Amino acid sequence: KIVHSLLNVINQQNIEENGLAFVYCIGALKVLSANTDNNIGNILVQYGFLQVLERHLSTCNTSTQLEGEVVSSLYTQILGALRNLCDIPATEKLLENTSFCGEIVKTMTECYCDAEVLLNSCRVLSRMSLFTEMCKVISHNNEILDLLVKIIDNYTNDTQLLLRSCFILGNVTGQHDHAALHLHEHGHIMVSMLTLSKVYKGRLAEKTTKDKQLAVKDVLCKAVRVFTNVLQNKEVAVSVNPQLIKMFVSLGQVASQAKIYELLLNVLCGLNNMSYYNTAGSVFIKHRLVVADFLIKLLAVEHTAVTIETLSVLGNLSQYDDVVQKLCEERHILDIICTLLDSDNANLVYKSCGVLV
Repeated sequence: KIVHSLLNVINQQNIEENGLAFVYCIGALKVLSANTDNNIGNILVQYGFLQVLERHLSTCNTSTQLEGEVVSSLYTQILGALRNLCDIPATEKLLENTSFCGEIVKTMTECYCDAEVLLNSCRVLSRMSLFTEMCKVISHNNEILDLLVKIIDNYTNDTQLLLRSCFILGNVTGQHDHAALHLHEHGHIMVSMLTLSKVYKGRLAEKTTKDKQLAVKDVLCKAVRVFTNVLQNKEVAVSVNPQLIKMFVSLGQVASQAKIYELLLNVLCGLNNMSYYNTAGSVFIKHRLVVADFLIKLLAVEHTAVTIETLSVLGNLSQYDDVVQKLCEERHILDIICTLLDSDNANLVYKSCGVLV
């Protein structure tokens, strides 16, 4: 009865005339929808709460009567409730027939200086980017992509906002080439992520709380994941600048020493993508010996996944005589690779053979 009463209020009353009442009504439904131990979320979806939120979000974006703290609070409650509904299985299909992405763009543009509204918008988009069709919709919405890059440029100290922005970009660039190409050609993504990585690499050395250190590592992991996904495109991979290669090697060295293996693996995946498109004369190939030096040291790391990724990149680079010469000079490295041929891990054996051949 409470749910029905609240839904009736926000369905029948005018949000522009009763803004504050809507803040409390939608806020109450938001709290109820967050409880996964009951069936209220499904009931809300069945009674059209998703469509009601869509309508009211659109009104907030266009209204000239709603302003100040009331409209900011409405955005917070609407977006929070929408985020909770995204956890209801039935919501995924329904979202495909809504205009939420377009409305969220308007919200983010209108409230660009409101970090809380941006964070709630990114929370919704983060969840949506896990849905196949919605991820496709986001990846083809250039306004969203550009806004996320703008957030990364301007909200450098807001780790929660950065985490979600990078998470969304990582999801869409990992699945859709359009997003990667657009960000490369129009969104100066490589410059933005390079700047972000430099800032947060510096913060790894700072003495701070455990939670803040974890957030710094998480930002770096997600930022490098975006790099890595964009570098899957040949056009991007062959046009990288020396700064990017140096940053990857430097980050990899730090990650190896600090045993941040998720970050190290992301770095290696990025180097692998760059080395795969080893076009003669490319910047990456010109810096192959610097990369090889770094990779050789990594073979001493006792971590199977790291070793496999390291051998993958070395396999791509070992077609060059000077890299082969360097490997031969490091006799103990060849011994390590030969030892790996006895491994029970088929992938390790395969990658080792690639380097030795």
